[in-house]
Amino acid sequence: EVGSGDEDDAEVENDEELEEVGSGDEEEKEGDGESKTASFIDKIKNKSAVDEDGDSDSASDSDSDDEAKKKSEQYTKLAKNNMMNSKALSVVATELDSVHSKMPWAETFVIVPPTPLPFGENGDPESNPLDIHDDLKREVAFYNSALEAVNEARPKLEESNIPFTRPDDFFAEMIKTDDHMSNVKDRLIFENKKIEAVAQRKSNKEQKLRVKESHANRLAEKSKRKRDHFQELDDWASSAAKNRGGALRDDVDDYFLNNRYNGSGPGKKRQNSDKKFGFGGKNGRFKQNDRKSMNDLSGFNPRGNFAGGMKKTSKNGSGANRSGKRARDAKRSRS
Repeated sequence: EVGSGDEDDAEVENDEELEEVGSGDEEEKEGDGESKTASFIDKIKNKSAVDEDGDSDSASDSDSDDEAKKKSEQYTKLAKNNMMNSKALSVVATELDSVHSKMPWAETFVIVPPTPLPFGENGDPESNPLDIHDDLKREVAFYNSALEAVNEARPKLEESNIPFTRPDDFFAEMIKTDDHMSNVKDRLIFENKKIEAVAQRKSNKEQKLRVKESHANRLAEKSKRKRDHFQELDDWASSAAKNRGGALRDDVDDYFLNNRYNGSGPGKKRQNSDKKFGFGGKNGRFKQNDRKSMNDLSGFNPRGNFAGGMKKTSKNGSGANRSGKRARDAKRSRS
């Protein structure tokens, strides 16, 4: 028993030593793990501190890349949806066509005008004779298309014995009244006239500018010709002066010296007119007296040349008894 007790004590001591050793190992392991974790965190912090500058520079690029990626994803999703929708629409259209093809025309009333709307097809500029923004032309195109469809549907209705004319006693009001449509028409006409007025004002303004520019060009050309003319005269005068200084004389200089107008007597134009038509009579101041006219008394009449002379009277003296104008008119009317 004593031996067994000693063995038990030894085993207990051994177990305690092993537990102490194990706990020490565990503490050492835990310390090593904590130190490794701290060193790893320090490395991450240092790396993040080093990479802060690079991240700040590339932040905008990464944001733009993210936005582009999001947009591309959205476009891809929309394209897929459109593709799926187009497939579904084509399936539904084929089903409707198959159903309508089996039904008589009177059940569908489907009419396709033979002439398409003249607003262009598949982006072809040659097949776009009308402007889609012109309200009047667009409405006329719609009206013509509807009229063609009606003309095509009338014989089909007659074949199917379907009445399409409105009875005389049937009252059916239109969705839009005539007053409303007339207002719409007036509005469209007003807008069209307004556009034409603006275009006319622009053309008038451009025309005025062109006229002003042409007038300025004409004035500039005239002034240039005038300057050139005077320059030529100055050159000619200087050359003539040089020739005179050198004892030389041009024929043109002789002509002007011999035929220049000195201011005495009539000019060349007056002389040519007198030569062609004759002398036109005396000049002015022919009513003034001179020595000869003052001494000539042959035309003197003492009875008629003075205001104080005797007054002339009629021979029979009936001038004072003449009746008035009304009396004379009445006398003539009675006679």
